[in-house]
Amino acid sequence: IPETSNQLEGILEATEEATDRILTSTETLLDDLGALRKTAVEVKQALAVETGDAKDWWGMFDGFVTGSQNELMKIFSACNFQDLTGQRIQKIVTLTKNIEEKILDLVIRYDLKKKGVPPLAGAQKQTVGEMAPVQGSQLEGPQRPQEAFQQDDIDSLLSNLGF
Repeated sequence: IPETSNQLEGILEATEEATDRILTSTETLLDDLGALRKTAVEVKQALAVETGDAKDWWGMFDGFVTGSQNELMKIFSACNFQDLTGQRIQKIVTLTKNIEEKILDLVIRYDLKKKGVPPLAGAQKQTVGEMAPVQGSQLEGPQRPQEAFQQDDIDSLLSNLGF
């Protein structure tokens, strides 16, 4: 149970960090497009050219900027998922921690280890990794930066394997 909570917290942190990067980049692009439009308007006014080609170019440019800003706003809206999923994951983390506390409380309160509560019929002492059909390392998912492999470690492993 503690590992489950840690994994979910790691997913939550990674998702929050990725969403923050997406939103920051989107804000930067929106600001850049606003500055580009402002500069283009100033150039248009300074040149005061209203010929067919200039009007066509301006219409195309203005459409491009407006369309790009609209798409960036869609990115902002789509990032709302992080807040919603983050709330749900946090509820699951809280629930798993509460379950862990209650199980630990039962073990301590009833002194289950000392009283020799019989195991389930035919059960053998196994670790969770031994009982699971998939090895634990295949279920790790996103890792927190401090727990993740470093690129140098991966490069060294591949080099030792002949790649």
